Amino acid sequence: MLAGKVIRLRWVKQYPTAHNHLAIGQVVRETANYLAVLCKTYHFGGNLGGGGRKNRKLKMGVFVGGVLESEKAVRIIPWTQIEIMHELPERTRWDIEAVVDDSGLCYLDNEQKTLISRPANGL
Repeated sequence: MLAGKVIRLRWVKQYPTAHNHLAIGQVVRETANYLAVLCKTYHFGGNLGGGGRKNRKLKMGVFVGGVLESEKAVRIIPWTQIEIMHELPERTRWDIEAVVDDSGLCYLDNEQKTLISRPANGL
């Protein structure tokens, strides 16, 4: 049902001080127990933005504006750990650079400006 779909999903934090985990990518396989997703993941906490510079590009493995991007890979995510999932438009370019602005808004630099995170104050 979801194979081939482009999705954005967030999974459960294991403890209150853990970073949020978000994945954006394409579903490779769906089973009764898990989703296999070819994706990039983004990790972030409550301290987003800052630094006085606008539209900073994320760098893999480096916190930029409070967001850490990981490399593209297939990740197996158990259904029991998925908190929320959104199906994105089929044409969404997900394997693309992401940026974070000084307000803390982080998004993929694609046509839709696909949201990754926003500051806790709700922007």
